[in-house]
Amino acid sequence: MKLITIVACSLQSLIALGTMSVATAAQGADVLDEYLSMQLGSFTSEAQAKQDARYDVATWHIAEIWPEPGARERWTYTESWLAGAPVPYMQRVTRLQAQPDGSIATRRYAIPEAGRFVGAWRDPKAFERVKPAELTELHGCDAVLTRAGAGRFEGGTLGSSCGNSYKGASYAISQSVLTADEMVNWDRGFDSAGNLRWGPAAGGSRRDYRQVPVPRSRAAVLALGRVRAHSQTARGHRGLRGARASRAAPARATLGGPVHCRRPAPLVRYTAKVPSQCPPS
Repeated sequence: MKLITIVACSLQSLIALGTMSVATAAQGADVLDEYLSMQLGSFTSEAQAKQDARYDVATWHIAEIWPEPGARERWTYTESWLAGAPVPYMQRVTRLQAQPDGSIATRRYAIPEAGRFVGAWRDPKAFERVKPAELTELHGCDAVLTRAGAGRFEGGTLGSSCGNSYKGASYAISQSVLTADEMVNWDRGFDSAGNLRWGPAAGGSRRDYRQVPVPRSRAAVLALGRVRAHSQTARGHRGLRGARASRAAPARATLGGPVHCRRPAPLVRYTAKVPSQCPPS
């Protein structure tokens, strides 16, 4: 009888562990779907550059490659341009992995013969010509992203381990904020004494979402729909008076500079840009 009881308990434990594993995997896939639903697309800092001459006009195109919807590991390709430049100033592949605590760990890779993939964000199938094993890992440049409220992720590199030699720097630090409205990146290089060698001192570069067709997985489209629905519901619950107050001084995705000021309603995807009433931050 004892043996039967022990076997039954063991089976229950195995079933429970299996159920927990399935649930954890599903949660990991959900957090990646939500993040990618906001990250995939094209972003431009044109509006910020017009307000503040310290910032250049930069455009980032981000597309998913080797898609596996529902997986706990996903890959993206990023192609970054400065206005008027003949070639992109950055091309990289990023691996995103869902962690048990709900965060996302990212690892960056250089692409062999990157020039042949210029424009591949429009046709991610071009990456079928290369395998993950052929990429070169950028050691020390891993980043951790965490959910900071509904429809918002924050994170960055850890410490000073991301080596960088541009303009006399010894290492680089990258911080980012992603919402359904915009992406903020604050990339800076420092020398061994901690002095800023390159990158903006005032704060991160804001890139507003720009509607450019980028392939999305069905899971990413569904996740984006959930983010939008949650945002619309939250705005409805605030009521007319609350909405007016919110439009007078909403919070923005901010890295450096004031968090609140008199701004119009935040930019919403697929709507026209509204000029800012704030001084440059």
